[in-house]
Amino acid sequence: MTDREYTVEKRRIAKLLQKWLAIFPLTGWEIHTEIVRGSGGYEDNGTVMAHVVTTWARMRAWITIFAEETYALVEERLEETIIHELCHIMVAEIAPEEKNDHEERVVTMLTTAFSNLIGGSK
Repeated sequence: MTDREYTVEKRRIAKLLQKWLAIFPLTGWEIHTEIVRGSGGYEDNGTVMAHVVTTWARMRAWITIFAEETYALVEERLEETIIHELCHIMVAEIAPEEKNDHEERVVTMLTTAFSNLIGGSK
């Protein structure tokens, strides 16, 4: 990824983060975002595009988005990735400390619902 590509991708991500942070019911949360140049690696279900860590009792979250992985995504898929991470914040209080398949399924279903509302993938 070139410097120019990274700069363009950071702007694209920041624009979508701003849009969805205004929509999501996360008032009172202190949300930190970091857009890094590197790769997020791989998990069983594929490439890691982003990652979120929450401290729900203090209403704090840290979202890391891996620009190298998101750069090739079409706008709709990048938007779904951002929605997905914000959904993890929404369910943080009822999710176990260790992320599991149940949390991931619920978050994926919420992501699909939000995406469908905006005309995304069905």
